[in-house]
Amino acid sequence: MHNRHIAATTLLSLFLACLLSSPASSLTLGDLVAGGSVSTLDGALTFDNFVVTLDPIYDGSPNVLAGLDLDIFDVEVFDSSFGFRILELDGPMSAFSSNVGNMVIEFDVAAASGWRILSVGLGFVSSAVGSSAYASVTETIDGDSGNTTTLNVIREAGGAQTPSDIAALATQETGLHVTKDIVVDARNGGIIASISEIEQSFETAMPETTIPEPGAATLFGVGTLLFGAGLRRGRRA
Repeated sequence: MHNRHIAATTLLSLFLACLLSSPASSLTLGDLVAGGSVSTLDGALTFDNFVVTLDPIYDGSPNVLAGLDLDIFDVEVFDSSFGFRILELDGPMSAFSSNVGNMVIEFDVAAASGWRILSVGLGFVSSAVGSSAYASVTETIDGDSGNTTTLNVIREAGGAQTPSDIAALATQETGLHVTKDIVVDARNGGIIASISEIEQSFETAMPETTIPEPGAATLFGVGTLLFGAGLRRGRRA
């Protein structure tokens, strides 16, 4: 059963190669924090009200990401033909020996009239080298309905390797507030912990659209996240 799911995900990833379009829009994180917004090509989803927190101290140590120029981070939105929208953040978030970095990003997601958000996925491109080094993104998604969903991705040196996570929302939502807590920790014997890309998938549908089975939605979402990371890395090579 496990191998069948891996094979299905791989096939879906390859199939999605023909279906993902060019980015609908691209801005820097600095643009968005300054009051900008970004929408999908068809206007189904709009992302706005971005806030970034870079506290000088994190977990008792200086935050090496504090003071980072937000204009070095690119934010792009991609559409796919399976009802998924992808929000991608590209930029260097790294901590080297004995250092730790933390960034918290918050934003709102609004569905256009008649659209609903069914599930949310999270994935990242990261590395962790050296004892105890790790990179992680913990995400809290608060729906307009009052329901909360949590996603987590992590890469630990010699430990947990969870590059993607996805969950169906308890209620089909028309709006979300997303909080990403990003950590790169190379303390306690670590050499480097880094994140170069974070991707978020949103499964959307119109009211008359047939809702896919939860298992199918999970495979489509994971396939989209895994393929998306490879596609963008190839495009930038």
